[in-house]
Amino acid sequence: MQDDANFIIEIKNRNEEALCYIIEQYGGLVRSVIGKHLYLLAEEQEECFDDVFLNIWDHIDSFDEKRSTFINWIAGIARYKSIDYLRRYRKQFENVTLTEDIAVEDNELLHLIDREISGETEAILQCLKPEDRNLFEKLYIEEMTIDDVCESFQTNPNVIYKRLSRARKSMRERFPKKVT
Repeated sequence: MQDDANFIIEIKNRNEEALCYIIEQYGGLVRSVIGKHLYLLAEEQEECFDDVFLNIWDHIDSFDEKRSTFINWIAGIARYKSIDYLRRYRKQFENVTLTEDIAVEDNELLHLIDREISGETEAILQCLKPEDRNLFEKLYIEEMTIDDVCESFQTNPNVIYKRLSRARKSMRERFPKKVT
């Protein structure tokens, strides 16, 4: 590759040297983001690292320099991919029956994973007005029905659906769709 400014174009043209360049330039950042989220799952970090760069390779066309810098885009991919790994681990854990000794250690790990995912959810919900945040918590965390939420807020379903729609739009603007 001849200069640093054209690496995005080169990746779009499927130049593997450009991917090597990105790994060299941004690999430390990606490892740092992954390590922050998967510090308890060291054995998953390398696979996640590879998946991040595979996602970059596969979805480079979704990078929009008007919306974000390349470094932020890569960090976002690493963050979301790490959270996906946490969710996958949690799901695998729930499907496996363990002995009591192992279960105690893994229950602690599961608690930390839940806390990490809850932290991400909390960060996303922070962009909402308090009443909309409360609405999301009732519907998606407490898993209340629309009828129960309408009763709780003393309003009709149309109002609830409109508030949900506006809140989702706000979250999409603040947290663009992740690349998987």
